[in-house]
Amino acid sequence: FIMIGVGADILFVFAHTWSQSGRSLPDQSLARRLTWTYKHAGLSTCATTFTTAASFLANLASSLRPLREFGLFMGLCCICTYLVVVVLFPPLLIVVENNTLVVPGWSRVSQLVQAQVAQRGGSEALDLLKQATSGPPRALGAPP
Repeated sequence: FIMIGVGADILFVFAHTWSQSGRSLPDQSLARRLTWTYKHAGLSTCATTFTTAASFLANLASSLRPLREFGLFMGLCCICTYLVVVVLFPPLLIVVENNTLVVPGWSRVSQLVQAQVAQRGGSEALDLLKQATSGPPRALGAPP
């Protein structure tokens, strides 16, 4: 369960930083945005992950063999979790960004806006998009 938490933390940081790269570098290529994401998220998650790994690996100094083995196992798990997430997740972000992979729920706002535009006409599309992406969650077309 600890590794799930460590891995989820790294995923959240990378996903948020990727989202920020779209706002900070709007006219840049995906490669440039990915470099920016690795630079910012990669460094911060590296520091936190290796600090966690070091705290587990410190158990290697224990005189109790089970504690040493646990520390070694968990320290290596932290490092492996970091490497797996850093290698696999950012390319997945690019695949999703290019819409070459459909992930259930990720394009829900877009689908709702397209359905409303088809029903009401194109003039309200921008208002619907603003309504769907700002403020507290509510149904499209519902009064604020």
